[in-house]
Amino acid sequence: MSIHPSAIVSPGAVVPDSCTIGPFTTIGPDVVLGESCTLISHVVVDGRTRIGARNIIHPFAAVGVAPQDLK
Repeated sequence: MSIHPSAIVSPGAVVPDSCTIGPFTTIGPDVVLGESCTLISHVVVDGRTRIGARNIIHPFAAVGVAPQDLK
């Protein structure tokens, strides 16, 4: 497992050893990541979120949280 020192990973999160967590990434307590996921940088994953294997999440993505625009 590769977790950048500036990343914040909740103790309740499930992050397999094959994942790469980039800088300034935040992972909440109810998050489950699949094998070989890559969160590049500045990613927020929160809520009751389950992400499958081999996904790449690019910078400034927010997954599992309420949208900014509610129109």
